[in-house]
Amino acid sequence: MTTTRPRPRRRRPVVPAVLTLAACGLLTTAPAAPAHAVPAPQGTAWPGISDEIDDLVEDMISDESLPGVSVAAAADGRLVVSRGYGYADTAAGTPLDDDDQIFIGSNTKPLITGASAWRLLDEAGLDPATTPLYGPDGVLGTDFDGDIAVGAAATGTPAEWYDDITVQHLFDHRSGFRGGGDAEGAAEMFGVDVEDVTYAQIHSHFLRTRALGSEPGAVYDYSNHGFGSLSLVVEELSGLTYNEYVVAHHLAPRGLDGEVERINDPFHAATAIPHRYVDGEPVPYEPEVGTGGQGAAGGWRSSSRDLVELMTSLAGEYSPREMDRMGWGATGVSAADAWGDDDTGVLSHNGRLSGGTSHVRMTVDGVFVAVQTNISNPDAPLSEVAAAIVELIRDADIPEHYDIWAGCTLPAVPSGHAQVARHGVPAARYQCEVDRMVAAGYRPDWVDAFDVAGTVRFNALFVPAGSTAWSAFHGLSGAGYQDRFDALTDAGYRPEQVDSYLDGGRVRYAGLFVREPGSGFVAYHGLTAAAHQDRFEDLRDRGYRPTSVSVVATGGERRYTAVYDHGVEGSFWLKSRLSPEQYRQVFDRQLERGRRPVYLNGYTDTDGSPRLAVVFASEPDGPFRARHGLTSAQYQAAWNEAVADGLRTEVVTGYDDGGARYAAVWGRP
Repeated sequence: MTTTRPRPRRRRPVVPAVLTLAACGLLTTAPAAPAHAVPAPQGTAWPGISDEIDDLVEDMISDESLPGVSVAAAADGRLVVSRGYGYADTAAGTPLDDDDQIFIGSNTKPLITGASAWRLLDEAGLDPATTPLYGPDGVLGTDFDGDIAVGAAATGTPAEWYDDITVQHLFDHRSGFRGGGDAEGAAEMFGVDVEDVTYAQIHSHFLRTRALGSEPGAVYDYSNHGFGSLSLVVEELSGLTYNEYVVAHHLAPRGLDGEVERINDPFHAATAIPHRYVDGEPVPYEPEVGTGGQGAAGGWRSSSRDLVELMTSLAGEYSPREMDRMGWGATGVSAADAWGDDDTGVLSHNGRLSGGTSHVRMTVDGVFVAVQTNISNPDAPLSEVAAAIVELIRDADIPEHYDIWAGCTLPAVPSGHAQVARHGVPAARYQCEVDRMVAAGYRPDWVDAFDVAGTVRFNALFVPAGSTAWSAFHGLSGAGYQDRFDALTDAGYRPEQVDSYLDGGRVRYAGLFVREPGSGFVAYHGLTAAAHQDRFEDLRDRGYRPTSVSVVATGGERRYTAVYDHGVEGSFWLKSRLSPEQYRQVFDRQLERGRRPVYLNGYTDTDGSPRLAVVFASEPDGPFRARHGLTSAQYQAAWNEAVADGLRTEVVTGYDDGGARYAAVWGRP
């Protein structure tokens, strides 16, 4: 099934910062927040768990005096929770949206810096556990040998300890480095402004002035500088700056460039304003953020839903054990031990920075959660809320189709119907409809796409899937359809129906293939009217009957797509350019000859008028009903009447005739 699911992104215009940094690094604080009505939760969650999540988060906001909280969760690769609570800005009374960015602090480590460094090491064929950081065989080579010599002499650190530091020690906080780097000290040492200092200069200063706290590998000692030194590994292996690599090769391929940003990038409409406590109340302010490339340990901001998307993407690329080694380890515990060997294993990480607190959690059974607040609060029980959300999701019966990323948040479809019909479905929602039906045990049995004033809509019929192997697709170009046709027919599938339609002026194809016995078939697509006529006459004379003939008008001419079956009993009659009025006229004449419509395809002709391609046939026989020229409401009423009379929809097509119009045929099952 072709699934094209661009995840909607909010456009993020840059807006003036609400607050301005004061000179000398002082914080400019807004006046106390005025009273506002508590905003309703923003965003979406599966209805079966949304109330319980709302209660958990709103209780935490009240208990901890938090300005706002965002929550996102995915299960089995589908986003099932994306909610924002409270305020992005308490002073302005701006609600926190579910895709507002919050400072993620140290969650930068496993999700951005660690993952970026890991990818580069993997591409270079380097095992972090055995790859030295320094020395002739080290990733950083001998560039820092002079700094190490100065530091070893000044601090008494055994010089050979530096030779024993591996890249994995940086991931695991076991390098012997302690604490964070000193950008101001490095700027003074190298005679540059603090905003211009590089991480290499910070690292040189660190090596010259700080002792190793322990022999490498011996002791867990959480170190922002140690982990941040992975940015030097990124730069050495990529030839790019850390920021350039992260944006171009880590975020952009996932569609997250411009969504996950540096904390010192300009604020915009989707930036949750950082807060701090003044007399116990959250008050917005703009903190002074790190400069000089220090962001590798905690310098990014993201919405919770984008953090979950990052986790989901990484989990699809790397094994659990590889994820373990990217920087997820709990304090004093190796990541491998934290993950565990059974389906209860969890990786989690916290981040806290002035103006934001963040928690992310991954379970071995595929539930990923992010909970964040736009204030620094070490006591906020984000991890407890995340753990509770994991259990709610595990216990919930969330339908397989439900996916906020895909915009598919409609309720489940009851199973057990002989047929389910949908008409006029907007193109953006069609895949969701297919997913809902498949989750309920149905498969597509008919697809018709048409455009009205440039807007594509779908009509579809679904039947119980049973044991039939099937494949359905839509939105394919001509070349894409040919590739899909070749692959499916090579695998033993045959086309039941292929439909062509215009989307943005370009011809696209939708189709249904099944793997089941049948007579010989012939199919073609994109032929001119003359070429189609030649093929039609040849195939007719050889005993083939058209089962679908779809037409689009593009570039001033009609293009034909058709499927023929061989050896079908009875007579047939095909016309591919009937106006609705002509269809009514030939309908009566064909009835007199013992034929009824078995296929309809509506389209807009080269002159802008509505046309129908119609196949009449003597088989099948039995009671039937046909209508055309119906509005959506009229079609729904006709469908209701037909179903009440024991009939089932056989074909339905749409076309533009001053608005969406429908033609359909119903028959006795």
